[in-house]
Amino acid sequence: MAKLNRIYKLTIQTNLLDQALEISNPITIDFTIERGIYAGVNSMDIDIYNLSPKNRNLLFQDTFDPKAYKKIILEAGYLGKGMSIIFIGNIFNAYSFRRGVNVITHIHAMDGGLDTQTTQTSLTLQAGSNIGDVINGLVSSFPHLKNGTQKIDNHVFSRPVVLDGNTFQLLKKYTNNEVFIDMEEVNIMKDTDAIEGYVPYINDESGLLATPERRNASLSINMIFEPRILVGQIIEVESKIAPQFDGQYKVIGLQHQGMISDSVSGNCTTNIELFVGAQLFGKFNVINAKQQQIVN
Repeated sequence: MAKLNRIYKLTIQTNLLDQALEISNPITIDFTIERGIYAGVNSMDIDIYNLSPKNRNLLFQDTFDPKAYKKIILEAGYLGKGMSIIFIGNIFNAYSFRRGVNVITHIHAMDGGLDTQTTQTSLTLQAGSNIGDVINGLVSSFPHLKNGTQKIDNHVFSRPVVLDGNTFQLLKKYTNNEVFIDMEEVNIMKDTDAIEGYVPYINDESGLLATPERRNASLSINMIFEPRILVGQIIEVESKIAPQFDGQYKVIGLQHQGMISDSVSGNCTTNIELFVGAQLFGKFNVINAKQQQIVN
């Protein structure tokens, strides 16, 4: 049984491309995942302990191979409660090294990094096209990214629209920089938009590990590992030590960090960045998410 009941499944596309390697307990992993609305590209760094030589060779990825796309998915959760997908992306580099008695395979992955850097669009839309046509035309240019949760206006262009250049930069231009990639999906939301769904209640009893900290326009909270949190959703916070921060907030960023192991009782936490500007009840425009990243 996993220490502290944490479980995971890591699915990785190998060098054979048509084959995937699945890794799970009891193999130990140590990871850091950064996801957010304002970050350039979400990322994951993960160490996998003591894979077989054959599997280590299947995962090797040269950093200087920008055209190679190998998908990686990490699901995690707790025994008896199921798992949630906490990262989807592609491998940018993977290599192995020895540390003491362990052989560690390190993988650096990015969510949409390859598509946003390399995809170009050359497309002309007729007069009368709307902003939705522009967004769909751009997103369809990506080889791996898909439409996600989006709220766009009904602006209609009276002249032809010429789209020529880096696709992600064009998306930023036509959405006023209100676009972000998460779980290989293109999401378009304003600061006051929030994804529809359950509102988790986070307090000292349910997992809050420290006093919430205000940092300019955001509030930072640290809690026990919570894989179900989504970027863009609303959560409710209550703190006995800092009740001035109690209320509902939108998640604008999160970091999962720690170890999942059957043999080592390592820490595993979630740090959440919350938008302060619309934290009061009824101040969010709730929109439907395209899909829930929950695995039963």
